[in-house]
Amino acid sequence: MKRLVVLAGMAAALLATAACGGSTQGQGTPTATGAASSDTGSSQDTSSSGSTNGTLTSDACSLMTQSEATQHGATSSGQAGTVAGYPDCNWDFGTTSVRAAIFANKGVSQLSVTGPVTDLGVIGSHHAQQMTNNVNTSGCQIAFAVTPTSSVLVTVQEATSISTASVCQDTKTIATVVEKHLPSS
Repeated sequence: MKRLVVLAGMAAALLATAACGGSTQGQGTPTATGAASSDTGSSQDTSSSGSTNGTLTSDACSLMTQSEATQHGATSSGQAGTVAGYPDCNWDFGTTSVRAAIFANKGVSQLSVTGPVTDLGVIGSHHAQQMTNNVNTSGCQIAFAVTPTSSVLVTVQEATSISTASVCQDTKTIATVVEKHLPSS
């Protein structure tokens, strides 16, 4: 399987809506409301669950264990940071980066989205939508509706130019791992 990557700008940029069915075309680069991203550079223990008593955690690095990350090709531990003021975690997969961002008080319907959005239906027990960037074909995102007022965004960014279909398949693989750590919807 290809290595996976997440780009902070895309994570802040592409977010999904909670509506079902079909594909919607937007324009430009998706953006989320809020400040620019920053990375604290601190490593987090990624062995715990992403939920606490049925609610979404604020520890984005708990959305994929170190064992899971290594199994899928991660070359380092998850690094905690923020995107648009919300907690996120970055994993390095060599030429690919993976990011998971937690929007604990923003449901997918509250996030600004531009660019192509494709409804993926339910992955695990959460509704998911896939977003791609019109400008950067080496990145893809999947957003999960955790509740009507919370969401999680998984972004994969390839450093090399590969097909959008290929990077989106990698994104779906990682998003499926992350989804297992989300509280029941």
